[in-house]
Amino acid sequence: SQGYDADESLAKFKNHPFKHVSTLIDSGAHAADQIGRTGNVLVLSSLERVGAGNARVHFTSPADIAVFVTNNPAERVRLLDNALQSRPAWTTILTTKAQPFADVTDIDLEAAPLDVAILDKGISMTELGETLVRVLDEQQTGNSRLTVGFDIHSELLRLFDTETAFKFVHILNSRLANIDALTHYYLNLNAQPESEINVLKELFDLQIPANGSRFTTL
Repeated sequence: SQGYDADESLAKFKNHPFKHVSTLIDSGAHAADQIGRTGNVLVLSSLERVGAGNARVHFTSPADIAVFVTNNPAERVRLLDNALQSRPAWTTILTTKAQPFADVTDIDLEAAPLDVAILDKGISMTELGETLVRVLDEQQTGNSRLTVGFDIHSELLRLFDTETAFKFVHILNSRLANIDALTHYYLNLNAQPESEINVLKELFDLQIPANGSRFTTL
């Protein structure tokens, strides 16, 4: 990644409502209660670890409308099928995978409304953000509870420099906050330099290491 002045950039966002608490989320409680079940959460885990899956279930379970930005759409829907008594009233998948369910036979794709938006592999971050917000605007009705699972955070850091990714997430968080969405991002600690992670952490209302079925917020 290109050089990046973390202190200067973070100073611009010093009014962001950070919440750094250290408390164990007990069984039956919801981590997002600390931020009014809206806002954004950084889940510190590789994408396919058990802890990441548990976090997805945790943050998706109260939703009426769930959106996943992911390159593993079948796994996300499979997880909801296996872990939830019922899927959200509407689920939308945003993915660059051309045929996301082509070989899937073990998922009941008719269990609840499911939309899939196939994105161009060359989509820009600006276009991605606009598409995501438009999907949520189209699906939102009344007091529906919205959640967004954002799997591709580590991939964006691989494709773009830290400053570009920082600005994208900051703008996206602001737009999603305007529609009261709860967004859970996933970041693999082992895939990025510590300096990048320290900068990006400050964009989130909660940070949660997800290594098992219980979560500790930082």
